[in-house]
Amino acid sequence: MWLAILAAVICNNIIGMLWYSPLMFMNTFLETTNRDPNANMSATILILVNVLAVIECFGLFKVFKFMNGRTLTDGALYGYLIWQFFVFPAFAVHHLFDTKPVKHLFLIAGHHLVALVIEGTVIAALQ
Repeated sequence: MWLAILAAVICNNIIGMLWYSPLMFMNTFLETTNRDPNANMSATILILVNVLAVIECFGLFKVFKFMNGRTLTDGALYGYLIWQFFVFPAFAVHHLFDTKPVKHLFLIAGHHLVALVIEGTVIAALQ
């Protein structure tokens, strides 16, 4: 169990580093959040990101087991369904009361879609 969760958390980190890198969407993120590109992230933020990733991956693992998932497709599907019915609606409601442009919503929601599908697939592979 913990190997699958750890591997999924590592994937989450890699996806986040790539998603918000200059190769992909760093400029869009900086533009939509008005952040300073030279500002460093605190160690506290990095620790909390990883604690939350462990919680997310643990929950996804439990969903996979509860639903009697057996295949990589099951893992990817459960990740997608969690995103579609819980993550995206929650982000969208939050966005309705936010002042950020709509592309910020799709930027962060897209990141979580990719992360959850890959995490689900990794959990399925290593369960």
